[in-house]
Amino acid sequence: MNNKIIAIIQYIGINLAIIFSFSAPGASQFQYPDLARIIFWHLPCAMISVIFHLICGYHAFKIIKYSDTSSEVKMNNALGMAAMMSTLTMLTGLLFSKVQWGAWWQWDARQTSYLMLLLIFSSSLILKKGLLHHSRKAKITAVYNLTSIPVGIFLVFIYPRLTQIMQNSFHPSQTIQGGLLDQTYSFTLLFVGFNLFLLCYRIFHMKNKLDYTIIIKENNHARFRNMELHSSHTSDSYMDSPIYLSRKN
Repeated sequence: MNNKIIAIIQYIGINLAIIFSFSAPGASQFQYPDLARIIFWHLPCAMISVIFHLICGYHAFKIIKYSDTSSEVKMNNALGMAAMMSTLTMLTGLLFSKVQWGAWWQWDARQTSYLMLLLIFSSSLILKKGLLHHSRKAKITAVYNLTSIPVGIFLVFIYPRLTQIMQNSFHPSQTIQGGLLDQTYSFTLLFVGFNLFLLCYRIFHMKNKLDYTIIIKENNHARFRNMELHSSHTSDSYMDSPIYLSRKN
């Protein structure tokens, strides 16, 4: 399908998602029903960050096993997308907390576990910057990213669902999972999440192509420069070498 057509479809889809998220009825289960619509963007951002974390781990595995340059580009960009979406998750979560619970931060299990996940992503970005000129930068960061996958799964899917944790949690997980919200919320959540993921994946795909093109150009430039230096060195060696003339008797 033509890229322009895909872009138009995605543009329509994300705009419809915005319209649906603002036109959904208020959720009476919350203190401020109308402002509960924040979850239409908060929850998809959280899920998309997890998906990109898994994509990052997949390409980290390929780097460790095959030393694939294209996988290095995809790993770094997937990590960037995961960090961006987890940041949006934290920001929308803080806003929801302030509106519904009266404070920006409640030390809720969901808040703290996602903060730890964001710190993991940030640490990986710092590690990559710190190893900028290291010959094994890709494999070192790949090992870190791959080993962070089980930790991320535990923080997002296991720890907040422990019985003793859920009993003391402010997070409306049971309200959402128990189907206690209006039916339009389920549809809107899926619609927003689907279109937001398509938008993020398109950005991810375009960034991969751009970065890989830059790497190829840099490699070609370096190769051409080496050829010039080698040619210049060969020419200088030829000019500096002594010339012996045979003497005629």
